[in-house]
Amino acid sequence: LGRAIAATGEANLAPSELCRIIQAFGYAPQAAPLDDRQLQRLLKAFASRCREYNNEQLMRVIYGYSKLAAKRGLPAQRFLDFA
Repeated sequence: LGRAIAATGEANLAPSELCRIIQAFGYAPQAAPLDDRQLQRLLKAFASRCREYNNEQLMRVIYGYSKLAAKRGLPAQRFLDFA
């Protein structure tokens, strides 16, 4: 999955695609590998184009990241303050 995302480019993902990827990360088992740098690039892509997301997609990204952060002990406050 990581190579496919990188080949497309995080900034080139459609809002629905980025939304699904963040959700997949949130629902993945805690033991599943996660590329922190790629996650940061995905969040930057989301931040730079957040106006393109409808309300449902925004909530799905927020929920997916919150679930991921809770499972892995990632910082969530800055992301939630932004969202």
